[in-house]
Amino acid sequence: MPYTPAEWTGPPDPCWKLIAGVIELSLDDQILVEMCFAGWKVTQAQEYLQENYSKTRRRELTEEEKKHFIEYLRRI
Repeated sequence: MPYTPAEWTGPPDPCWKLIAGVIELSLDDQILVEMCFAGWKVTQAQEYLQENYSKTRRRELTEEEKKHFIEYLRRI
């Protein structure tokens, strides 16, 4: 059982619940997640990036380009 505050006035054996925190992913990680959902392979992403941004790696994209790419992946 986790720490019980000295001023605790509830039941003698309180049932504590863990609350899961929200983990915010980086844009690069969000791209990977969306690629997975879309069923894309790395080679498909590289081709798309080359055709649309003249870049072959997601790390070369600007923040704005990464956001656009994520939105594109969510739409397909």
